[in-house]
Amino acid sequence: MCVVSLSHHTTPGHIEFRQKGHSTYWEYDLGSHRWQERKNITLRPQEKQVLFLSAQGYTVPQIAEKMCRALDTVKTYKRALFERLGVRSITEALTVAINQGLL
Repeated sequence: MCVVSLSHHTTPGHIEFRQKGHSTYWEYDLGSHRWQERKNITLRPQEKQVLFLSAQGYTVPQIAEKMCRALDTVKTYKRALFERLGVRSITEALTVAINQGLL
C-alpha cells in the first residue's frame, strides 16, 4: 500500500519510503540522485505523552498538571521533541509523528 501525506519539509521534492515495523526507511537524495537508508526517530515515553496530550488539545500548563511534572520540565520535553523531530511547532511535530508512525 502506498500513502501520500503532507510533509513538514520546506523544500519541494522530498521523497521517502517507510515500512511499518521497521527501524529504517529510505530517503531520496536530490543532490546525488540516490536512495539513502536512514534510521527512524525514536521518542522517549515523556515526549510521546506530551505529543499525545497536545493532540488532544491540552495546553502546556494542563499537560504539566496531567503528567504531574513542573511546567519547566514539560517545556524541556517539548524543546527536546522539537529538536529530535527537526520542527518548530507542535503542529509540525504532530504531522511528523503521525507520518512516521510515532504515535
